[in-house]
Amino acid sequence: MKRTIIMTIIMLFVFSCGCYASGTTYSVKQIGENTIKVTLNAQLLQGQGIEITSASKREGKVLNIFFKTGEGITDKNSMDVDLTTMIPPIRIILTNIDNPEQGVFKDIKGIYAEEYIQHLHDMGALEGYPDGTFKPKSSVTRAEFVTMLLNSLKVEKKSKAKGFKDTNKHWAKNAINTACDMKIITGFGDGTFKPDKTVTAAEAARIITRLFVFSKTSQQEMPPINKKHWAYDSLSKVFSAGIISKADPLFKGFKEDAALNRADCAMIISRAITAN
Repeated sequence: MKRTIIMTIIMLFVFSCGCYASGTTYSVKQIGENTIKVTLNAQLLQGQGIEITSASKREGKVLNIFFKTGEGITDKNSMDVDLTTMIPPIRIILTNIDNPEQGVFKDIKGIYAEEYIQHLHDMGALEGYPDGTFKPKSSVTRAEFVTMLLNSLKVEKKSKAKGFKDTNKHWAKNAINTACDMKIITGFGDGTFKPDKTVTAAEAARIITRLFVFSKTSQQEMPPINKKHWAYDSLSKVFSAGIISKADPLFKGFKEDAALNRADCAMIISRAITAN
């Protein structure tokens, strides 16, 4: 019974959306107590097909799906996968065997957050820029962070809430109001949300820990954090769960109110939605 519940939960974290840099995303359907069907979705030229060639499991948390595309290939874009030996929620990564070195974005190869960026891309939760880049070092606004998080959860961004007085005409109004309904964000004392303000590590930690309850891991080391900081408890939970680890660039010289970049946000969200 417990396994079935966990498998149901995993469905919240994987879904298909538009195609972005690599042109291929996936959707997942539970077809048995421990079995899922992974289906690839791609925008192909006429006469081309897509075929899943194999799958491999890594560290009990990562499912690699390998595929190829081209002319004369008969569509075989679905595969049933037994997750008995895995620990849901899992992270699914897609790899085109015809060009395995090509990343989903041309500027993330080899960076610390590459797998996490690809994970959110492949599930349709984020997109890059028209030039094929992700711009991992670019800053992220509070509105963008909330939108990326809700996209990763397949939350329908509809809300009748009044919202904040500075978001009624904002592009992320629906996402912000939905997050407010979910009680994972609050505004400032003056009734604003400041959607275009850069999101900080403390703010991201508070939002994440309002949404998820994390189990502690063996990774207990934390950088020096001011115990009087308003987000101390949330930051402690994020570090104790390994959502941010000592190996991450964010750890060294950590500052509670430091701005997060796009790579940091993708890493934090990907780890949060696949944490035990």
